[in-house]
Amino acid sequence: MKTNIKRISIVLTLVLLFSVFSSVTIFAQRTITDMAGREVELPEEVNRVVTTYRTATQFVFALDVQDR
Repeated sequence: MKTNIKRISIVLTLVLLFSVFSSVTIFAQRTITDMAGREVELPEEVNRVVTTYRTATQFVFALDVQDR
């Protein structure tokens, strides 16, 4: 019984460690190709967006993320 509990705890620990370390990226950027064929590098997490087009600005307000 104790052996099974130890095995289960070891497996759960390994699964937890694997899930944490698999989500960490060394390079926190991604490359996207735009409609003109240009490659653009973006950070993995985007915290700010600037819009100069009225319709896009309305979408930002509709999503209630204008404070970002």
